[in-house]
Amino acid sequence: MAVNVLTISYESKGTNKAVYKFHLSCTDGADDTGADLIDITAQDSLGWATCKVNWVKAWGTLGMAILWEATSDKPLFSFGASGVAFVVNMDFRKFGGLRNDAGTGVTGDLVYTTLGSSTAEATTIIMELQKES
Repeated sequence: MAVNVLTISYESKGTNKAVYKFHLSCTDGADDTGADLIDITAQDSLGWATCKVNWVKAWGTLGMAILWEATSDKPLFSFGASGVAFVVNMDFRKFGGLRNDAGTGVTGDLVYTTLGSSTAEATTIIMELQKES
């Protein structure tokens, strides 16, 4: 595996919102494709099978795409490019968040694909998810 997920922290904000923080670091310069980022199905006992993304903050040099997992993964958003420093602050709350519209085989999980990674690149991502009713 090219990218190590060094830290994952999770903070529940009641029964319908959660904030996740990840720090990912590339160890060998090879790209990852469709690797697990958030396993929402593990939260299913709380009814999290369907959720939406309210906001995302990210910074670093390891570019990546975040996708909803399904039979054919559906792109959610992407940021950065290999070796180029970036800071991203996306807020989707004004229009109700980004809903999972991945279609057939949707799991609710989020996966990532790195974009031209190089050794020693790293990115930190913080995102808030909200359970759909």
